[in-house]
Amino acid sequence: MSLNLSQTWSSNGHFVTGYSENGTHFCKIDGSDHTQLQSPFSEAQRAARSIAKAAETYDLPIVLCLSGGIDSEAMATAFLHEKIPFKAATLVFDDQLNHHDTDSAIAFCKENSIEHELHQINILQFYEKDRHIEYGYKYRCQSPQLATHLYLLDHITGFPVIAGQPMELYFKNDKIWPILPGDLHCVYNRYFQVNQRPGIPNFFFYSPGLIQSFFNTTSFKTYIGKGFDGTLVDRYGYDLKVKSYQEGGFPVQAKAGKYTGFEKVREYYDELDNMEHGIAYNKRYRSPLEEISPFPEKEKHYLPKQLDEQFKCIADEFNGDV
Repeated sequence: MSLNLSQTWSSNGHFVTGYSENGTHFCKIDGSDHTQLQSPFSEAQRAARSIAKAAETYDLPIVLCLSGGIDSEAMATAFLHEKIPFKAATLVFDDQLNHHDTDSAIAFCKENSIEHELHQINILQFYEKDRHIEYGYKYRCQSPQLATHLYLLDHITGFPVIAGQPMELYFKNDKIWPILPGDLHCVYNRYFQVNQRPGIPNFFFYSPGLIQSFFNTTSFKTYIGKGFDGTLVDRYGYDLKVKSYQEGGFPVQAKAGKYTGFEKVREYYDELDNMEHGIAYNKRYRSPLEEISPFPEKEKHYLPKQLDEQFKCIADEFNGDV
């Protein structure tokens, strides 16, 4: 094989994550594509072509992890428009406990004639038999939801691609702070590293060009230009993300509801324990994972110079809680 495994997880291994000697978690984006920056959709298509070449190197079929959300659908459209062969894989809970989320993914695949693998899981049994704890120990997984995503990866044969989402921004202390995937979501990176497996842990962070292209959309520029009133932490929300996708050329629409797929599971345990707002689910299944793998007190996020030069108000290093 001509590719180093670490170079398959992002283009030329540009996205690096890990821990410093004192336990601080860091994420770093190195370099740029050294090409003329195109629209987000064009950069996504370029990323899809590069991923196709990597998968071909390993002689593996591409499998896109598809939920009912806009991010995985946007990713899939890039592969569709490039006519790159792929299958989709979706995790389906027994007793239709996540059908409100997965129905959208199923409809999308039917509409676009995509081969669709539906992986069934008894989600209540998964938690009550402490399968999430196994993922917590093996991959430092701090989320009971993400543990099920790792379960899906275990059951995919091929070259899996996880969508992630474009970089988020928020105002704090009169500066714009970039949010790279933190210790929580870098569990996907740890999964591929531990298993020495080719795949993509975060499609929308695959290349510096794809990351940076969203900064040229009207929504991003408007958000950055509006300033900060000094009272609240103002975070880039769902509506603006949808607009940036559309302005970037993605043929996607906002979802009727923004679901995680775990709403009914949380309701089930709340009713069982006479609680509300998902507190029972978190107490039963999230808290033990966070006790096994406490979040680092600090995280450092590093961006390439071209982003700092493009927007002078952006800090090139994030050092704080996220």
